[in-house]
Amino acid sequence: MRKQKLRPLCALLAVLLPAACGCAAPAQRRPPTPTTAAPQRVVELETVMTPEPAPDVQTDVTAGPVLRERPVYDPLRLPEYAKAFLGDALCDYYAVIAAIEAGETSVQLSGRTDFARVERTIHALYAPKMLLYDVKFFEGEGPFEYTDDTGCLTIRYVYGRETHLALIGAFSERINEALSQCRAGASPEEWAEALFLWVVENLRYVLDMRLTVYDAVTTGSAYCQTYAELYQLLLTQAGIPCYLVGGSVDLDSDGIADGEHEWNRLWLNGAWAYADPTWDRGDLAFYAMTHDECIRSGHLEPYLDPCDALLD
Repeated sequence: MRKQKLRPLCALLAVLLPAACGCAAPAQRRPPTPTTAAPQRVVELETVMTPEPAPDVQTDVTAGPVLRERPVYDPLRLPEYAKAFLGDALCDYYAVIAAIEAGETSVQLSGRTDFARVERTIHALYAPKMLLYDVKFFEGEGPFEYTDDTGCLTIRYVYGRETHLALIGAFSERINEALSQCRAGASPEEWAEALFLWVVENLRYVLDMRLTVYDAVTTGSAYCQTYAELYQLLLTQAGIPCYLVGGSVDLDSDGIADGEHEWNRLWLNGAWAYADPTWDRGDLAFYAMTHDECIRSGHLEPYLDPCDALLD
């Protein structure tokens, strides 16, 4: 029997939404008393308020083919919207990620693209970024030093090369453990469900907005944003389109917003569906929801696309 876990709280990171908060699941399925976290420093980002966006997915994915081989973790794999955002900088992004994976301290880039796009994508979507020195700019320096005229990028790390490579390997191994839930020959829909259950059953809720996807993968600790981000990472690895979705939630079914939250929108059976791994308890009660079902479960409109906003 799958373990039943109560997650009375969830919070949305301030860098993604205009306010940080805490919330619990709807009254009929989760503890009724929410606790609001202290507001964090706000970085204003443009958001896309589109409850049902037109699919921006690859043809072979939208067609719903049978996938013959289970996915294997590839740190270079990106969602399509990130590739579009990077544009001409895509090759430079690949070069930087390959260098980080190898623990290299410098890499030569083309010098013809906007490195800011590369850096922004790394911060948004590359989970092992936490192995980079001062990645959150607490010291005001950051891990990168880029010279425009030469195209040379210097990279600094938290650990020495041997430890760094060991940690990169451990992260990849854990992601592949999750991806092993995808049976060879199964459909994308079966893969999406298996990965959803893996996230639900392998994470524990902790109201700490300092937690990252790297923490979720390596320690199992997560809050709503990191639940949703890890699920998106796994679906991206499986070739299944997925977005982060954030917005207000109604905790006591009175129609009034009580807090902020984050969940997922994914492409299933030729249509967008919604999934909330933070609130689910392994019974799929918050999985593959239609738009109307998502509203009835306590997720209030309008929805925001914070992941898109990071790359907009």
